[in-house]
Amino acid sequence: MPDFCGTCGETFTERSALDTHQLATLHEMDQPDHPLHEEPAMLNPLTGFTPGTHVRYHGSLTTLHGVYEAHPCTCLNCLDRLGLPGVRFELRDKHGTVTVACVRPRSITPA
Repeated sequence: MPDFCGTCGETFTERSALDTHQLATLHEMDQPDHPLHEEPAMLNPLTGFTPGTHVRYHGSLTTLHGVYEAHPCTCLNCLDRLGLPGVRFELRDKHGTVTVACVRPRSITPA
């Protein structure tokens, strides 16, 4: 039974050929159940972090996905489940305007 790429529709006679195609094109690699899926490496807030680091935002606000400068969030409303200040970021565009605030570390990766 042939396999096919759900993104572009290309058909493959062997699963290994489909896997190779998906690795090269990144088609369907974002699906958690994909056998070759890897979670993106998040920006670890506990390691050395320089404000202004370029990051790729891939969080829940899909219309804002893209590359931004990450800075510590300054809104003072970022609370974790226990009501303590959490580690969050604000993302600024190339003009320095805050585009997204209260961003979780798992929603950004180094660009």
